[in-house]
Amino acid sequence: MVAALEPLLATLDCSQGVRLIGVHAQKLSEEALRAPRLFDDGEGSLEDIEEQWQPASKAIDSIVDKFGAGTIGPASGMDRRKPGENPFGPVLED
Repeated sequence: MVAALEPLLATLDCSQGVRLIGVHAQKLSEEALRAPRLFDDGEGSLEDIEEQWQPASKAIDSIVDKFGAGTIGPASGMDRRKPGENPFGPVLED
């Protein structure tokens, strides 16, 4: 992975700073039958896991009912800056 990432990292403009760079890898072996899920201890069925998620799902539905569609969503959708863009505006040079 490092060999694949080094050329990509070399192309980044870090002049305005870098807050976070994430790397994700999956399917690195054929042994896993399915991805682990939250609340999955390996003992329960998919239905058991979905039942454990019901309170969270009901809370989300309640928020959407009260405040309207689009009021709750993934955190990844909150930030619309371009990579490398300073969150506090352009850097002023003297």
